[in-house]
Amino acid sequence: SWLPMVRQQMAEVAQSAGIPPMSVAPRHPLDILAEGGGATVAQAAPAPTAPAQSNAEGFTPEQRQMIEGMVGGLAARLAQNPDDYNGWLMLGRSYTVLKRYDDAAAAYEKAIGLKPQELQPRLQYVNLLLASTDPDAPGALPERLTKAADGILAVDAKQPDALYVAGLARAKAGDKAGARERWTKAQSALPDGAPLKVELTRRLKALG
Repeated sequence: SWLPMVRQQMAEVAQSAGIPPMSVAPRHPLDILAEGGGATVAQAAPAPTAPAQSNAEGFTPEQRQMIEGMVGGLAARLAQNPDDYNGWLMLGRSYTVLKRYDDAAAAYEKAIGLKPQELQPRLQYVNLLLASTDPDAPGALPERLTKAADGILAVDAKQPDALYVAGLARAKAGDKAGARERWTKAQSALPDGAPLKVELTRRLKALG
């Protein structure tokens, strides 16, 4: 219930600062570690954000080895305690920073299985799949992506990210009316100035 208010405040701050929100990558403890911040995976809170560009390539071999060890330790702990919902979220985000996307997807799938009604792991999963998908490439969207979006809409029929994906799928299938319906619905759920709302406006105009 508080998410629209947070999005509105983010848009207002971004507008006043002249900073496009999508140009600011979410922070992760592994990124901070690469800069000498000394944070550990164990100190991380699960991040309800889309996958970000990370500093993974900037790690020294020693840092990389230490990070892999920490993430491996978390994975081993989850193997012994597979019902740790927050642990799977943390592992998924850590794998994303390390660009181990298949492992990240598997971790988010575990979290979704534990709490099917929670949107956070579903959104992480969808955004992970979106990050490796060209929405304007010929052909249909990957089935895994469309199913993930449908899963979100089954929980929250007004979730903008999922409506964006659902609209893309219909636009690619030649169903302009279906795409317009979903994108218009997503627009109405977003504050003015939100990057996704700008993108939706562009796509709606392109539908003709």
